[in-house]
Amino acid sequence: MDWTYEIPGKTLLDVANLAGTVVEDVVLQVQKDGMLLTAVDASHVAMFAITIGEFDDTKEKLKFGVEIRRLVDIINGHTKATKSQTDLVQLEYDETTSKLKVRAGDTVMEQLPSLDITTMLATPKIPDLSKMGMVEADGICPKKFAAALKKQARFGYLATFVLNEGGLDITTDSEVTGLITPRLDATVKDEATSQFSLTYLKPFSDRVKNAAKLTVETGNNAPLVAKWQHDGINDNPGFEVTYFLAPRVESDY
Repeated sequence: MDWTYEIPGKTLLDVANLAGTVVEDVVLQVQKDGMLLTAVDASHVAMFAITIGEFDDTKEKLKFGVEIRRLVDIINGHTKATKSQTDLVQLEYDETTSKLKVRAGDTVMEQLPSLDITTMLATPKIPDLSKMGMVEADGICPKKFAAALKKQARFGYLATFVLNEGGLDITTDSEVTGLITPRLDATVKDEATSQFSLTYLKPFSDRVKNAAKLTVETGNNAPLVAKWQHDGINDNPGFEVTYFLAPRVESDY
């Protein structure tokens, strides 16, 4: 099974940059109409799943590893990658040679040898959190969420997420100024409180701010699940992100 897929350079660059906030290498699972990228960081604190186009995990798929930095360098150096003007990039994977060919128009930009996924961290499974009393905060403004994370990272390294009927409060205890709490409007039907490391939250703040829609879920001392969507460009499919982050609890210190 070989594989060919066309994607706007801007979309591919956004996905690669987002993945790069968590890991250096990523596992791609690919099908005719889409792909799934999954990875977990070395400390097993953060993981993500990014779906581009249509991907059905029950159907036949190819699986291979890619070094993110090399992919970003190729896109930045050889394609137009702005939202208003972007090249269509063609990805071609040859299962026989285990190489990924990256093509824009009539130009072959690079042939990347795929990484040996047996030497990479195991492909992460999406955790089942159905029994952890997860509470959803829907309709959060992505730009305000990103700004709140950046602001909190200036004052401390831990953020407490408090979900209640008033929305989402993100509190950081600064030794200099005391408690600092931005409130974000959201639709919330229950209450939950959990604490997370801003070391992991801040890096993806720039990646979520331009999302079309953002939902956050957590429970009492439960993981954070952030889900957001990016619209497609010029009638091409966009992508969806699910980001998981383990909580920080007192026993962690």
